[in-house]
Amino acid sequence: MRTDGYFDDQECPRVRIQAVTGQVFDAVINTAFSGDLWMPKNILLSLGFVSRGTVHVELSDGAVRPAELFAGNVLWFGQKRRVTAIAADGRSTCVGMGMLRNVSLTIRPHKKLVYLEAPFEGSDREPAAP
Repeated sequence: MRTDGYFDDQECPRVRIQAVTGQVFDAVINTAFSGDLWMPKNILLSLGFVSRGTVHVELSDGAVRPAELFAGNVLWFGQKRRVTAIAADGRSTCVGMGMLRNVSLTIRPHKKLVYLEAPFEGSDREPAAP
């Protein structure tokens, strides 16, 4: 199964994700983020995510700070998936390696091409190149 993404106006690769509530949101694909999702608290609450306490996160500059942890459900490649999300300051919305694990990610900026492919069940073969 394949999900197409796109490049935004700032040339960042993005993917569209649907919460089980039916709401759809776009997130920057961020391979430097090891978690599932990173997004503003107000968006998490609107998607029906529930606070699960506070965790310490390490930012890209090496600083460690507390952040609120949320849990919720999204549809990922047509399947309901329980994910965790870190409440972010500002407007940043990212999907990280927690969600991208076991997914084939293709990004070709010169062709404005972004797509993700779900793994082949019961197979270790790689997806065919487009």
